Amino acid sequence: FCNPLVQVGGSVWIRASAYALPSALLTLLVVVLDQRISPGFMKDWGIGMLNNSTIWNATTYILIFLIAFRTKQGFSRFWEGTGLLHQMKGEWFDTVSNIVTFTITSK
Repeated sequence: FCNPLVQVGGSVWIRASAYALPSALLTLLVVVLDQRISPGFMKDWGIGMLNNSTIWNATTYILIFLIAFRTKQGFSRFWEGTGLLHQMKGEWFDTVSNIVTFTITSK
């Protein structure tokens, strides 16, 4: 049961960790600098001016953009597949009509 969750080959966890770990370490560094080493570090650098609504708005805009992009890609793949399906149906119809025509004339 757990083997597919922790496999290394073909796993998305390795690629996701490559993006997540540096961000987490940078966040940890900023928090440690602000609380332990240099109090007021976030205000000096202007990080403390960000409030919750600013962060939520930025996150919401990024998620909306990503969802819209993925939806557009999905719709384009769907319509391309639909077109190819209709093309295949036409090819099969032509093939069957040729077979019927040739078998009728061969008698």
